[in-house]
Amino acid sequence: LYCHGRASCCAADAKTVCSLREHSYVSVYTGIDSRIGNCEGGSPNLSQAQPALRKLNLKSLATEADLKFGGCPTKAKPILESQEVYFYDFTLSHHTPNFALLSSEELNRCQSYLHPEAMRIFATCRTLLRQVLGQWLKIPAQNISIRIGAYGKPETKGIYFNLSHAHDKMILVLSLKGSVGVDIEKIDPTISLKEMESCLSIQEKKFLSGFPESKRHLLFFTLWVKKEAALKEQGTGIYEDLANIDTLDPNGHYIWTLIPVEDIYVSYLATSYEVTHVCRCALKHQP
Repeated sequence: LYCHGRASCCAADAKTVCSLREHSYVSVYTGIDSRIGNCEGGSPNLSQAQPALRKLNLKSLATEADLKFGGCPTKAKPILESQEVYFYDFTLSHHTPNFALLSSEELNRCQSYLHPEAMRIFATCRTLLRQVLGQWLKIPAQNISIRIGAYGKPETKGIYFNLSHAHDKMILVLSLKGSVGVDIEKIDPTISLKEMESCLSIQEKKFLSGFPESKRHLLFFTLWVKKEAALKEQGTGIYEDLANIDTLDPNGHYIWTLIPVEDIYVSYLATSYEVTHVCRCALKHQP
């Protein structure tokens, strides 16, 4: 049920997403969460206050029984494996920005926003990013050096990461293996799909037309999110034509992994390497 695989799996993947929505897949995932408890605590680098990390085996997760859990390490050493990706799911309205943690460049960017809400979202995202990276890298959050790539992708030494936000949700992913890209979008059933066709390949347009109208918005956003995640993995963002990323190409370069979020959103991770597990964890309480 956990969608994962190369571009050749994309058609079945999108059909699966429809099936998951119909059968309340998100509520099933939430049910699993409720049995193992809330994931409170720090990163796997911390020897104390270690959370019960939820590790999902992507190769064979067809039943709830395939859940694996990261334990509480007795030694202060990382348990992040090279083929694993960790993700954090934040509700932005539950957090407040800490401007004392932000760099001078980030503070300047805050001042450039015309709307206070846009400024708050940016500052909150950067606060959460710095807090998470600080726990993983064992560096004070305000001392982390975040470099911005040519097309706006943030980077730092020691770990690969990427983040995305939509409305009140933010997804942050971390990896030791290599570059990652993530995107999250809120499904908007009111947009005109005809006007958005320019971002789809010919094959994707045919694919979308094969589904009933009631499912097309969900599937469109599935394709869109995969494209943006792939471009963010490259570090180019939407500066490259979205139509150039064909999610149905059987010889495609990317592996996409579905990130479980509320059913009004769609989120995907894009990598160029095989991901064996996706682990969900939470930020350790900040004093």
